[in-house]
Amino acid sequence: VANPWEMHRTLWSAFPDGLKESDERILWRLDTQRDGHGEVLVHSLGAPDWLKLLAKFPDYLREPADTKPYAPAFAVSQLLRFRLRANVSVKRDGKRRAVTDAEGQMKWLARMGERNGFTVQSVDLVDEGTRSFRKGEHQAQLSVVRFDGELVVQDVAPFERALREGIGHSKGLGLGLLSIAPS
Repeated sequence: VANPWEMHRTLWSAFPDGLKESDERILWRLDTQRDGHGEVLVHSLGAPDWLKLLAKFPDYLREPADTKPYAPAFAVSQLLRFRLRANVSVKRDGKRRAVTDAEGQMKWLARMGERNGFTVQSVDLVDEGTRSFRKGEHQAQLSVVRFDGELVVQDVAPFERALREGIGHSKGLGLGLLSIAPS
């Protein structure tokens, strides 16, 4: 759980062997519940086989995983609540750099909204800081920000794409999953 790269690899074990990330985008997010336990939300086009994961990691799940289809319908001007945990960064001089100030993070979210068919109505921003971890032989760092708020759908097609494919960088590492609910 502490290493997003290992978590990504573990979750991939619930999907068919030989499946490539170019064939299937698996988005996930680890949320801490009120009781302090972690809950992983996984979004994928294909259904995971949690028994396959349990064959490899028998004690991995605290309780049986709940899997359900997800096919919402959206309309322009629809108001929705949302949560997004993202690697808020920009590319400068060929390198990815963290956006660390709240104003810059809010501007980043507004740009992502423009690209992905929504505008932010209201938002609470929680800067969760930098996460360092090993990815194979390399040391990696992510700048993590959680956005909770309300958005308005402006363009349905890019909004649906954002729900399927995620927002921002490091989507395979527990970031970029846009969760929505009725407002």
